[in-house]
Amino acid sequence: MTIDFSRVSTAALIAGCFAGTSAYADVTAQDVWQDWQSYIAGSGYEITATENMSGNTLTVSDISMSLAMEADNSAVSVTMGDLEFVENGDGTVSVVMPETVPIAFSGTGEDGTPFSGKLDYVQDGFEMVASGEPDNMDYAYTADRLAVIMTEITANGQTLPADAAKMEVALADITGSTQMEVGDLRAYEQTMSANTLTYDFAFTGPETSEQFNMTGGSQDLSFDGTASMPLEMDPDNMDASLREGFAADGTFSYAGGSTQLNFAAEGDEFAMQTGSESGSARFGLSQSGLIYDITQAVVSADITTSDLPFPVALNMAEAAINLLIPVSQDEAEQDFALGMKMGDFTMSDAIWNLFDPGTQLPRDPATIELDLTGKATMLMSLMDPASAEAMEQPGAEPAQLNALTLRNLLVSAVGARLTGTGDFTFDNSDTETFDGLPKPTGAVDLQLVGGNGLLDKLVAMGLLPEDQAMGARMMMGLFAVPGDGEDTLNSKIEINEEGHILANGQRIQ
Repeated sequence: MTIDFSRVSTAALIAGCFAGTSAYADVTAQDVWQDWQSYIAGSGYEITATENMSGNTLTVSDISMSLAMEADNSAVSVTMGDLEFVENGDGTVSVVMPETVPIAFSGTGEDGTPFSGKLDYVQDGFEMVASGEPDNMDYAYTADRLAVIMTEITANGQTLPADAAKMEVALADITGSTQMEVGDLRAYEQTMSANTLTYDFAFTGPETSEQFNMTGGSQDLSFDGTASMPLEMDPDNMDASLREGFAADGTFSYAGGSTQLNFAAEGDEFAMQTGSESGSARFGLSQSGLIYDITQAVVSADITTSDLPFPVALNMAEAAINLLIPVSQDEAEQDFALGMKMGDFTMSDAIWNLFDPGTQLPRDPATIELDLTGKATMLMSLMDPASAEAMEQPGAEPAQLNALTLRNLLVSAVGARLTGTGDFTFDNSDTETFDGLPKPTGAVDLQLVGGNGLLDKLVAMGLLPEDQAMGARMMMGLFAVPGDGEDTLNSKIEINEEGHILANGQRIQ
């Protein structure tokens, strides 16, 4: 069973998106409430409520919001206590919200299993002020604590005991702002800072011995982001929203974090504690593509498991991954990218001693880097439900690869160092030269330093038979030529216009 909590989280935090800085024009209580209604309705929710204006206060009660997703037969419903919009007499409006907002959700998993649940959105010490103009509002808010807490989960008609399933995510000491401007699109800019983020997840199998729990947190968080959305969005067709101008881009950063994870089942146990000194995560989605860019500094992981008689310690000075994925169908070429880095990776001597008790291999920090970019033609939209079904069909071709650039390859470990760069283009009209694949044209340049020395050490340690080492040396002799430095090999692998493969100018196929 799969439960998509993204829509639940959207509903849980929908009130928290309204925050901002001061302005120099007047808004009324009705202006602010109307802005909320148009935002919520524009996100695809149906909303009903009862309004009562008394003096300078607009009280909104019996608030109900619901979102039905036909694509996966899921639904989210939100009910709230009274909201008060209080006109302050200076052109600003204070928003008074209930301390606890109950949220109910339901749906059907991919395997057809029905599920439902309840959440509480808790706001301690929450204060919000709206200002500006009706079509250009600023919201500013502060809170001592904001939390999303799961209070009930039911799957296939069975409600799990309270101690069998737990989810709690909380922010403390929050300050935030949002500027919301309505024109052809609804555009907003957001900033937020929080002293701490904490989370606590736990699960116990109702009919098994499985136990899982994960706790952790981060400090000194901040968020900056921008977004634009159509005034009316179809929650079942994100592709249409992208073509109508939907775009979002935001970056979270933090000064330090840690996670503790424990798992036990049928006598097996696993525990891991991770930490990092700082990090950031960027997420973006627009018609130009989907962006992920995640980095962490000074990363550590300490692992114990019943499968090993000793603890495992892993460390990295830097860990990073970035992705750019085209998502919209278009006849024009689109950029894509993939990058990753494991910088100055080390592991505990207990692991090294398993295969190198004599310390023959250098135990210097290892680094792996990969930086790929390219261009592709998207034949289908990844966000279109119809395309999603088509991609599941045999022989479906969602995209054509047109160009691929290896901007950087680095593998530095156990005394050897491999580097490389390269460029290739692809002819999608020729799928015969390379047996069904588009014909590539281009070259890659590689350099290996310390390769023969590493082979010698592996043979001496008994990890690599001499005949296999000899075969590896013969392959290096076929594809590489000696470089300028000691134990250095250079290789240029080319594929020319005729489809011939050459190594250092010599045809090998």
